[in-house]
Amino acid sequence: MKNSLFLLILILLIISCSAIKNRTANYCSDASENGFNNVVIEKTVSIIEKDTFYINEAKFECTSSAFNTKKMMYDNYGSCTKEVVNPNDVTLSIRIWEDVKLFADVEKLFIVAAKGNEELNYIYSSVMVFDNKGNDMLSENSKYRDTLIGFFGSLLKNNNLGKRDFYEKYWAMADPDMWKYIQEHPPKKQ
Repeated sequence: MKNSLFLLILILLIISCSAIKNRTANYCSDASENGFNNVVIEKTVSIIEKDTFYINEAKFECTSSAFNTKKMMYDNYGSCTKEVVNPNDVTLSIRIWEDVKLFADVEKLFIVAAKGNEELNYIYSSVMVFDNKGNDMLSENSKYRDTLIGFFGSLLKNNNLGKRDFYEKYWAMADPDMWKYIQEHPPKKQ
């Protein structure tokens, strides 16, 4: 089941890169440094052979970085177990954590896929969440939907932006030239 879920997410990555909705010129002009301005659940259609799948994606709009959900997952659960890399743009990759215990009082383990995108006037960080059987935990009939949205929203709002471990590992692996540039031109401390 995990392999077909991985394939489904791979196809979603390819489709979603071209499916960004138009936003007004200043939609995210006041992007939140530590949090988000709005959360929307968007259904994405994915077709594998003759089967059509709908995946619910919780998009946290106007985050400070498209990497925020990937970073918060790394900070809280360690390195991802899989990555679906977009060959055209490594920043649009989807990172997947399998067998994650999100809630202390719930025995269920989850699969969390994190991604994001930045454009001139729109930025979001998102998650897609499944159980180990591949059931969409953000679907309208999921008993975990509201809890998961609140949980990930809280993680985003409490994200320690000063913790840079994720970015160091990410850029060193994803784009060694960018990592070299970052090391040679560190951000100025204020």
